[in-house]
Formats: sequence, structure tokens, C-alpha cells
Amino acid sequence: RRARRDLDRVAGSGSVDLDRIDLALGAARAGRAAATLAARGGLHPGDRWDRLLHAEQVLRDGAGRRLCVRPLEAASLGGSTRVALGQLIAALRAGRGRRRELLAAMHPGQLTSAAPMWIGTLSEIEDVLPASAGLFDLVVLDEASQIEQSRAAPALLRAQRAVIVGDPHQLHHVSFQSDDAVDAALERHGLSDWRGLLDVRRVSAFDLAATTAPVDQLRDHFRSVPHLIEFSVRHFYRDRVDVMTRHPRNETFDAIDMVGATAPPRAGSGVHSDEVQVVVELVRALHAEGVRSVGVISPFRDQADALEAALVTNFTAAEIDAMSLRVGTVHAFQGGEREVVMASLALGPTTPPADGGSWRVRTCST
Repeated sequence: RRARRDLDRVAGSGSVDLDRIDLALGAARAGRAAATLAARGGLHPGDRWDRLLHAEQVLRDGAGRRLCVRPLEAASLGGSTRVALGQLIAALRAGRGRRRELLAAMHPGQLTSAAPMWIGTLSEIEDVLPASAGLFDLVVLDEASQIEQSRAAPALLRAQRAVIVGDPHQLHHVSFQSDDAVDAALERHGLSDWRGLLDVRRVSAFDLAATTAPVDQLRDHFRSVPHLIEFSVRHFYRDRVDVMTRHPRNETFDAIDMVGATAPPRAGSGVHSDEVQVVVELVRALHAEGVRSVGVISPFRDQADALEAALVTNFTAAEIDAMSLRVGTVHAFQGGEREVVMASLALGPTTPPADGGSWRVRTCST
């Protein structure tokens, strides 16, 4: 009775029809659901349907591969290996300090029997694997022209053999060691005569390896269209690289566009704000075109940070994800690949020899 009195008071009537109230509530719920559905895109899936079909195909392919390796897994995982694998999984799921203790308690042979192949960064090697000499039959260092010698040492310690992969014509590592510190260390260990090879500031892990072992040069380029890569092929590789992407459709394709920014040169903050706005507008145009792979780079950290902040402000997380948008310095992006890459040089007309700002570079990936 109390609930009925409250209902009558809210409805403003002394004789409320409960069936009509029920219908009104149902209509209100339906209206709210319709508004929510419309705000979330309605019943028109658009490209979501294609993405769902693609995801389903990826799932099927993954399940197929899992079925293929199951017999091999059963044959290779014996009793002791299976126990070691369980211990390894438990250790990797533990906190950092506890993980070190658990991994240190495992015999090095158990680690490699449980997981014969390990892939990670140089810092992860030190964080996870015990410092056991010859732990792996083979260690491969990729992008070794960007690796400082001292950072390569822990990985090489764990190797019986090593393959060093890199490109001396691409970006080198950035070392924070001073020449005085290098000279003092070499003198302290009686290695001053090796100054040319052990100059960790200028000689990368790849450079050092190239002086002591045979070098196999990879000559086929499969990434960029001819217009984009031919300058590097001619001036850096002395025409010793074959462009494998060449075909009649892209032989005359102009892959580089330049977009000028009219603002003054970089200020003391190191940020060229006009270029930042130009890049935001270009990214917005690419998003409207449906481009799904975009990279934005700059040689300067301050400019890269300003670009990242502006793009995060102007685009939603869903839009950034749809474009696979990545922003960073040239060094951070090294080895990455995008369909469209914008290079914000943050240089003004008074900064020779580069007069003006943003370059928009369109690449073609195989």
C-alpha cells in the first residue's frame, strides 16, 4: 500500500493504471536504448564487419597452426622438460625480485630445454636470463649498428656462436660516454692500442664484428618504391643493392611530397609549432582517406613530443588505432614501417641548408 501511494504521488493521480505505467516504462527504456545505439554507430556495421571476418580468419589460422605443432610438442616435452616449463612459467609470472630468485634456482639447461628459443631486448636478457656463458648455441643480434658494444656484451656472453645483423649506413647508436671516460677505461685495462676498435662512442657492435668476421651483404630491397629508395641506393650503397619492388606501375610513381610551413625557425623550446599544426591537418586528411598505416617522425625529441601531444589531443584512441599511428624520434622509429611517413624537420628558412618544414613521404611496402 505504501508503494502504491508513492506511485500515485509521483504520477500525480489517485487512480494510476499499472498496465499503462508498465508500458510507459518500457517505452522509456526502448527510447534510451535507441539513443545509446545511435550514439555508438547504430545498426550499420560499416568496416567492422570486414574486420570481424578478418579476425575470425586469423583465429582459424592460429587454431590450425596450434593443431599442427601439438604432435611435435607432445614428442619434445618429456617429463623433466614439462616440469621445467612449469617452473619457467611460474617464474616469469612472478614479480621482478621473486622472478630473479626463481630463475637463478633453475639450471641453465632447464631454461633452454623448456624454451629453446628466446626473443627479447638486450635489457630483458639481463633482467630474465642467468649470466651463464654459452647458454645458447646461437645468439642473433638484430639492428646491431644501433647497439653499443657494452650493451651487446651480456648477450654475447650467453652465446656459443653469434650472428650480427645490421646496416652501417643506417642510424648508429647514441652513446652517453665521454671521450675522456673511454680513454681512461682503455688505459686502466691496458687497451689503449685498441682505441680505434673499442671506441664505444663511435664503433657499434656491428662495426666491431665486421672487423673480425666475414660479412655477407644482403643485396635485395623489398620495402620501398624506386623513387623513395634510389637516392640511398646510389649515394650510400654505391648501386650494390637491387630494388625488388620495381614494376611498370611504380616506375614513375612520385613517392615524396614536400609541404612547407611558414612559421619562423625553431624557438628556444625546440618546437616548431606551425609544423605541428601542419602535421595534424595532414594526418586528419589521411584519416579521411582511410589510410591505415601512418608514422610521424622528427630528428628532435622536443618536436616529437609536441607532435605526439597534439595528435593525442586531436584524435580519439579509436582513430589512432585505426591508423596504426606512431610518433617518435628518428632513432625510436628505426626499423619501423608505415604506408605513409611524415618527417617533421623543425627547421626554418634561416637554418641552412634545409629551408622550411615538413616532408610527407609515401612508401610502398611489399
